[in-house]
Amino acid sequence: DHHNVQILLSGVMLLLTMQTPTARRGVLAGLAAAAHLAISLEGLPGVVLFAAIMAFEWIVTSRAAARDRFVAYMGSLAYCAILLQFVTRGPDGILQRWCDGLSQPYLAAIAVAGIGCAAIGWFDRRRPFSMPMRVGAIGGVALLAGGAMLAIAPQCARGPFGTLDPLVVQYWYRNVREGLPVWNRIDALFAFAVAPLAIGLVGTVGAWWSTRHAELRRLWLILLAAQTGTSVLALLVLRTGSTAHLFALPGLA
Repeated sequence: DHHNVQILLSGVMLLLTMQTPTARRGVLAGLAAAAHLAISLEGLPGVVLFAAIMAFEWIVTSRAAARDRFVAYMGSLAYCAILLQFVTRGPDGILQRWCDGLSQPYLAAIAVAGIGCAAIGWFDRRRPFSMPMRVGAIGGVALLAGGAMLAIAPQCARGPFGTLDPLVVQYWYRNVREGLPVWNRIDALFAFAVAPLAIGLVGTVGAWWSTRHAELRRLWLILLAAQTGTSVLALLVLRTGSTAHLFALPGLA
């Protein structure tokens, strides 16, 4: 159903992250991330993962282009997420507090993160941060964003389905396999879900290890980070494995 578009958007985000960093590519990646969230909240871990990859590249390299891409990504994500939410769900989508869908608490967190990262970029352009300062600034913005979400909807700290009635959890949620960890049942589907992840990671690590070309090593490393993050998520939630399988394809090849 909606997963096909989200898998495609994840591929677009990976492509833009692997290309040479520019602010324009950050804006486009932020738009793809916002569209991902507008479809369903399932995209949130991936959106955060790519923010972390972009932030990490800036932290390690201190390159202005990496900083501009990260700041542009966060700003575009905040603006486009709020805009798409209003266009597709109207005022209720901005004002309501749903833990299992994009709504006020998540939008507030994204907005705080976008504004905070814009401030980081502004200060860094005037006086470049040291590596500890970059880590501290981004970590501080992340804590503020999380705090904003919990201040508005503390019940969402229990997860997107934390507010379900216990009866619904017992007789429905725990029987929907696609939302459960892969080890919930060891069978052919378990092997189908896990084998490509394991082989793909081995292939990607091998490719990164064997190449001495600096730019190729960067590309394989970004792919490895994206693979690792989505693979962990796929183990925890079976239905997210499709995106992890997409990212595993180069390593599998």
